[in-house]
Amino acid sequence: MRKIPEHLDFNFCLGSHLERVSIGRHDLQFAFESGATISLDSEACVLRDSVVVSEWNDEGGWSSLEFRLLLNARVESARVVDGIALEFQFIGGIVLQLHPNFGRAESVEIRTADPEAPTILL
Repeated sequence: MRKIPEHLDFNFCLGSHLERVSIGRHDLQFAFESGATISLDSEACVLRDSVVVSEWNDEGGWSSLEFRLLLNARVESARVVDGIALEFQFIGGIVLQLHPNFGRAESVEIRTADPEAPTILL
């Protein structure tokens, strides 16, 4: 089974505000004020104080509008969870979890503002 590398560098978004959540037919894009972007075509969820308040998948979209809590929120920390999810902790108890679908090729794409940095594909 594939896993997310535990040593993934999250400096591309730490301290940065999430400026935009773009919703496509089968994907999401997250844009940070740092210039970094994350594209996702698998599953995501938003938690507030450890309670899931909105979930996203490519078939049904967002389960509620509570994903708006992410807008203009500042990333406090980020980590890889058990090699299977990316977790972004925002100021105010808001968490974004991204769950790559390892059955698909490249279900998460991370691009930093540095044009010389490689794109991270999961």
